[in-house]
Amino acid sequence: MIKKLMFQILKYSTTGLLALGINLIFLFILTEIFKIFYLISAVLAFLISMSFSFICHGKWTFPDFEPRKRKYMKFLFINILILLWDTFFLFILVEFINIEYLISQTIAFSFSGIANFFIQKKLVFKN
Repeated sequence: MIKKLMFQILKYSTTGLLALGINLIFLFILTEIFKIFYLISAVLAFLISMSFSFICHGKWTFPDFEPRKRKYMKFLFINILILLWDTFFLFILVEFINIEYLISQTIAFSFSGIANFFIQKKLVFKN
């Protein structure tokens, strides 16, 4: 049981790092190349990386999970709550603490990862 949980956490973390990379790439492209305000870019980048995460978790982290529209909607709802936290945290770090937006996004994304693992594991993937 513990071994399975540790292996899932490792897979979840690996997927999370890949999702963070995707998130930061899209955040940078949308903000710097397309000149979209960084908070709007962060929301769009989050939605792209979240979809990637859903597919990876369904195929790799929780392999007995069958992706379905209803489960995706639960996953989306939970991640929207996480997105609200991340966006608020990003805003505070950039506007009040003056940390560069890509570093701030990395910090915000990292803080929500652990809680998100346990919430998704129990409520969406039921594993």
